[in-house]
Amino acid sequence: GINQPFLDFVMQPNADVAGMSGLGQAANWDQTFFDYVTRSVKLHALGSNFWKRLDQVVDSYAYVVLELRDQKLPEVFAAIPYQESQYRASIQSVACARGWWQLMPEVAHRMNLQVGRCEFRGRKDLWSPTRDIPVIGVMKNAPYVDAASQRCLIKDCQIDERVDLQASTQASLALLEEAWVDPELASSGSAVQLSILSHNSGYDDSRYEEKRTRRFNVLTAYRLHLGDTGRASAVDFYGQNITCVTKEQQAGSWNKTCKGRLPAHTQHYAYNIVAQHILAVCYYATNYGEKKAFVPWRKYVKNGYCKQFKVPQKSEF
Repeated sequence: GINQPFLDFVMQPNADVAGMSGLGQAANWDQTFFDYVTRSVKLHALGSNFWKRLDQVVDSYAYVVLELRDQKLPEVFAAIPYQESQYRASIQSVACARGWWQLMPEVAHRMNLQVGRCEFRGRKDLWSPTRDIPVIGVMKNAPYVDAASQRCLIKDCQIDERVDLQASTQASLALLEEAWVDPELASSGSAVQLSILSHNSGYDDSRYEEKRTRRFNVLTAYRLHLGDTGRASAVDFYGQNITCVTKEQQAGSWNKTCKGRLPAHTQHYAYNIVAQHILAVCYYATNYGEKKAFVPWRKYVKNGYCKQFKVPQKSEF
């Protein structure tokens, strides 16, 4: 099974930051979260394109891992840009998130990334973000999204550091750290998964501009969950809020929750990232174990969990 990497990359960091030594025992884990990670690992391990893409982005993945270690953040966060863009700089979403980490224009602006002089399709004037957070209801109300067609109107930005790996990584790690060091989230025993979720649904936008609480921000969602359950903390917050489980439940409106505290697209976000990192560790330790970033992972190939997977050799690509 994947108990070993789930402990090392998720639960041990959770235990350390929360001061909960009991999280080292599988009986105290978020079992639903763990089960979804297990399924995702099995699914990704079967995909030849998944392994091939890992080989293509080896240097970028290594860079992010080393930056995470330097800033004492969980290594599993290195799979976020794989999930977001497959480590491609030029990817742009329908909501105009762009780059390695898929940052929204306003978020990039807030984190001191240079984004500006953006050209819109069908317009001659240039636009630059000035807000610190996107407007509420981006797909309907953002100036850069066509509400009718639900597509991004930005053709290109003359200045855009979201496509710079170093700059965007530093900004994204600073964003992740906001959730990681939050006292409430840290003491939850689920800080790793909550921090990952924050990259998708935000940490706490009430600090900016409208000063409005956004119910899908991770801090707000976690507080609401505690109110729902009457508990002081919730190691299993994430698993308890994977409530849109069928394809029909996941389809349609992006903010559908199926009576959970997270929108459907966020519910199925963090476990895939953890799964991809668990397999990335095996691929890189097997094929590039001499690289500084991957040397600590060689133990998983020699005497660890990687033995159960048919990890391709880089020569196959």
